[in-house]
Parts: sequence; structure tokens; C-alpha cells
Amino acid sequence: MLKVGLIGAGYMGRTHIEVYKLISLMYDVKVCGVCDIREDKAEKAAKIHGARVYSTFEEMLNDGDIDVIDICLPTYLHFEYAKKSIEKGKAVFIEKPVVIDLEEGYELIELQKKYAAPVMVGQCVRLWPSYAYLKKVYDEGVYGRLKRISLRRNSSEPSWGWENWYKDPKKSGNAIFDLHIHDIDYLRYLMGEPEKIRAFGDSKYIKSIMQYPDGTIAEIENGWDFPSSFPFSAGFRADFENATLTLKGREIDIYEASGRLLQVVPDEDYEDDRLGEKISSLGGYFYELKYFYECLLNSEEIKVSSLTEAVKSVELIYREIERMNS
Repeated sequence: MLKVGLIGAGYMGRTHIEVYKLISLMYDVKVCGVCDIREDKAEKAAKIHGARVYSTFEEMLNDGDIDVIDICLPTYLHFEYAKKSIEKGKAVFIEKPVVIDLEEGYELIELQKKYAAPVMVGQCVRLWPSYAYLKKVYDEGVYGRLKRISLRRNSSEPSWGWENWYKDPKKSGNAIFDLHIHDIDYLRYLMGEPEKIRAFGDSKYIKSIMQYPDGTIAEIENGWDFPSSFPFSAGFRADFENATLTLKGREIDIYEASGRLLQVVPDEDYEDDRLGEKISSLGGYFYELKYFYECLLNSEEIKVSSLTEAVKSVELIYREIERMNS
């Protein structure tokens, strides 16, 4: 059995706790420990899985029974806790973005190599069913060459963070690192590194236009400087030679060159009556942890959303920043 210690029982930590309800039914994985500076939140999360509440992270880390550390802390704490976990020989899951400081990212990569630690970063869009579907269509060349792709992800500024850490750019990196990282990472996953970059905006709103060696043009719009009443929205439009695919909510509309319109909902691969819920409510959060534990249990290399990949996505953001408004 893989025994998990989760640190951080805020919004993302609670999401992971819900995912583990399903993971524990499917695999020999169990949340055995929870740690949070807010003891009431830790106790509430731990109760769901019958887990132990640790008063300090060091206490949980030094427990030889804990195999995996799941880090759901604010971004500015990722490096410190990931470093300690890797050095202790634990398998590690880190929420995105892995870091803001590239030097910290490079240090984690070196530590991972030194200790041969399995590490995955929660770039969940790579495994979100609708985006995974687009990746499959692209890789298989179903509709010919991709000519253009547009990705968007916008919201009001988060207001639920512990001690308002989102509002401190040194802690969150603002929208460019917390929100934009999703689409920039997915674009890299889909097509690799762009050849040319133009970027406009600032740390709270960015629009990027990128060109690839084969001529494909990518446009990304991300921001969280919208009014508090503005709802979260995300989607894509992918223009292939023989079709255009658009994502609205969970549904993908496929407008084929023949004139035929298809509608696809690439979801609900898993459903468990014991929980009375469908996987669609957990989306990529479920699929990323499912993939992570399949890799651990089967002693397979983590290729999707690896630590190195996550750091490369942060590198690309810095390339954009260098070219912003120039």
C-alpha cells in the first residue's frame, strides 16, 4: 500500500481529498496523514479518510510509514517543502506552478536526479479530458495539420487564499504564473517550444502570439483583472486543415470541412456508484492523480507533467516576460 501524507488543506487540498475517495477505491493507496497550520481544516480533511493529523510537517515527513507527500500549499512554499520531501526519499506530487523562481526549479531537478525521486507537478490541463482529446486528435493527425490554435482562461482575482497570498505577486506570481501557466504548459505539451514569441500586457493580464517552425500560430489570453462578478471561463479553438474544434464548457464542437457538425463530451470514463458521483465533477484533478499513482505502483517513469516539463513551462513564461510589450 502507498501511504499518502497531504500538506495543505485549503481549496486545492480539499479537492485532492475528494479525489482520493476514488483513488483509494481503485488502487492500493490511502491518505494516512494530513498537515495544515489551521488545525481545524486538517482535522476535517483527515476525518474523511480516517487519517492522522500531524502537528508539524517535520513530524509527518519523519514518519517512515508515509511513502508519498502531496503538496497543496501556496506557490511560494512549494520549493521548501518539495526539497525536504525529495531529500527524505519520498515520492512527491506538487501543485502548480511548481515554482516562480527558476533557480529553485533547477535545484529541484538536480535533487530529483540525486535522490531518484518520483516527482509530478499538477499541471492538470494536460490530463483534463477535453484537452486530452485535442492532444489525441492532434497527435494522430485526424484532421490534418493544425493551422491555428487559440487558448483562453480568465477570471476575477482569487480572494479565497490563506492570508490573501494570491494578492502578493512575490507569493503567487499573479495571473501570469498562476493562471497563464495552465495554457502555456498545455501548448508546450501539445506542440513543443515556439519559434517566435510576442506578448502584451502585464502580470495580471497577458495576451501572447506564438509561431511554430511549421507555421502554426498560437494565441493565448489569460487574466484575472476582471470584476469580482466576472465568472471563470476557459476554452479553446483549434483550426485544422479539415476541421475546427471549439471547447465550450465540457462539450467540444467539431465543424468538419465536409459540413458535418459533431459534438463530443470526452468525460465520464470512470463512475463509481458507491460514491454517487461522476468523474466529470473532478476532471483533470482526478486524472492527474490517477496517472501519478499508476506510475508509482507500476514503477513507471512519470512522463506527463514531470518536474522537468513543469520547469520548462516556467522558462517559457520568462521568455514571454522578456518580450512583453516590445
